[in-house]
Amino acid sequence: MWLIQLSLLIGIAVANCRVSTSSGLVDGICGRSANQYLGIPYALPPVNGYRFREAQPQASTQSEIVGDTLAPYCPQYNSSTGSITGNEDCLYLNVYAPANGSSVPVMVWIHGGSFIEGGSRDAAFNGTFLASEDDVIVVTVNYRLGILGFFDSAETGTNFAMSDIAMALQWVQDNIESFGGDPDKVTLFGESSGGTMVRHALNSPKFNGLFSRAIIQSDPQFFTANSREVSRDVLGQAVQQSLGCSSSDCLRTATVEDILATQVSILTQTTSLFTQGVNPIFPWGPNIDYDYLPSDVDVELASKLSIANPVDLVIGTVKDEVASFYANSTAKTFQALLDQVLQYANESCLASSEDPHQIVTLATKLIFQCPAMINAMNLASSAGTNVYMYEFTKGIEYPANQVNPLCGGDNVCHEDDLYVTFGTYSGGTPSEQVALSDEVRARWSAFASTGQPNTDKYGGWQAISGHNLGLYLLGSNQTQLSLPTCSNVRQLIEAYWAAQVH
Repeated sequence: MWLIQLSLLIGIAVANCRVSTSSGLVDGICGRSANQYLGIPYALPPVNGYRFREAQPQASTQSEIVGDTLAPYCPQYNSSTGSITGNEDCLYLNVYAPANGSSVPVMVWIHGGSFIEGGSRDAAFNGTFLASEDDVIVVTVNYRLGILGFFDSAETGTNFAMSDIAMALQWVQDNIESFGGDPDKVTLFGESSGGTMVRHALNSPKFNGLFSRAIIQSDPQFFTANSREVSRDVLGQAVQQSLGCSSSDCLRTATVEDILATQVSILTQTTSLFTQGVNPIFPWGPNIDYDYLPSDVDVELASKLSIANPVDLVIGTVKDEVASFYANSTAKTFQALLDQVLQYANESCLASSEDPHQIVTLATKLIFQCPAMINAMNLASSAGTNVYMYEFTKGIEYPANQVNPLCGGDNVCHEDDLYVTFGTYSGGTPSEQVALSDEVRARWSAFASTGQPNTDKYGGWQAISGHNLGLYLLGSNQTQLSLPTCSNVRQLIEAYWAAQVH
């Protein structure tokens, strides 16, 4: 159904749509309602001497860029096949634009995948339907992952993946008018670890002026950025020892295969490394480097301090986030995660049984929902921006969740918002789920345009005001004024954040 829908939107490519950009002339695919420009380089390939360096701008090419093919993934290990996927030459983006659009808002998508997998070529992130039906330009971005994106040493620095996103946003500022977009209306949005990237962009001086609004979906906000002691002294040293490298020259000549083998090896060790501050499920990610990230956004907001980029924000979660991780992690790894989280807990906030549903409920509160609420309310009060909070009470089941006994039915698991957000659901999707997608896309695009996620058809969502949370339940069309269940765990969360001050 989605492919039929897509073919109707694109139609037969009777002509190439040519756009002049700083990367060169791009020949896209003309459609009836939307045009696609695929695989546009936004930075130099991060290979050889450019590996473990900040992203460098892509010089204009003399030859035309044929924008009809999605770029490869950035290098990643496919655990289901035991093989390596992707190419180090991966810093490309895709533009999906309404046909004949003019000064339309822009939405730049940062994919998730625990900072070690995923990419803009995932079918769920095809922006054609969102662009054509909701009158926005959608940009999807590849960025470096794992060790290649977040390795840290005194010689190389770190946060290469964050530099990729900043470079892509600069490319959007420089070029999006040529596609019919408004560079003053750029919304940065992402899910899971992509949402984490958006959260940290809020506090990065390197992102000043590059986006004007943000949407953070299903970000595990309990976890702060890695301290230098973790990123450099623990993880960085572990990488160098595994590769037998003591210099950046050695690291830049190591094979991708060896780097990913090291990454997999370290991931299997994180249950023992977590006592040194390493997150046992998400060891790689943004690091405090006093450059891209001078401090942690959670800690800053909790301390009522200012952040670098206070913008209007939509922020929220799905109802049963942790069910996906509980079922897909080894018992040892998940227990290590809980141990790290609960070391700051008191007995009053713990589940009274070992029932997986109770564990999922508690961990979802601790890792996703309550930290999001705390950050949202702190941002609304300290930065004076409009902050809108939501929870998905329904979704469209993502493939990885279809074999999960804790997902499906009334449960809404991590990633069950993706098909909803992009409208990339399959044929036979129940009408109420299609209606939910219509509502979410309309609200997201309205927010990108006006800063408010309300339309004439879909209203009633209020920004946080004082102690009024205004939590909008997507799928139920109801509003909750507060989250009383978070009162038991707020002290735990803030104690954990306080311990992460760097």
